Amino acid sequence: AKEEAKAAKDFLVSMKEERMSLEEQEVVAKRKAAEQLRPRVAAETIHQAEEAARRAENARHAELRRMEEQRARQRAMEKAWRDEERVRQREEVQARQLAEAIIQREAIRKAEREAAARAQREAEAAVQQARQQAEEDA
Repeated sequence: AKEEAKAAKDFLVSMKEERMSLEEQEVVAKRKAAEQLRPRVAAETIHQAEEAARRAENARHAELRRMEEQRARQRAMEKAWRDEERVRQREEVQARQLAEAIIQREAIRKAEREAAARAQREAEAAVQQARQQAEEDA
């Protein structure tokens, strides 16, 4: 019975050692699996980080393009406004010159009419004087 008890105790001890050995093997296996996964997870994380960096860079370039297009539109609008302003000023100058030319032409016509009227009166006065002179002579 003593031997049987010792054999049973030895059996329990060996089972306990075996169980601990299995647990240790499981821990080691989990550790190895984790170590194998770690580079893959790290690689995926690096890949995700690179992808995120690429997306951020693309977004930054898109924003820069958008800002440059906005500046180009702004410059185009400013140029169009300056061109319109130049045309408006040129039209004002032309309108002013045309008005001055019309005023000068009217002044010339008035002076011509006055000169013609004066010449007419002088001619009539000369004719009248010549008739009087002829009547006095006769």
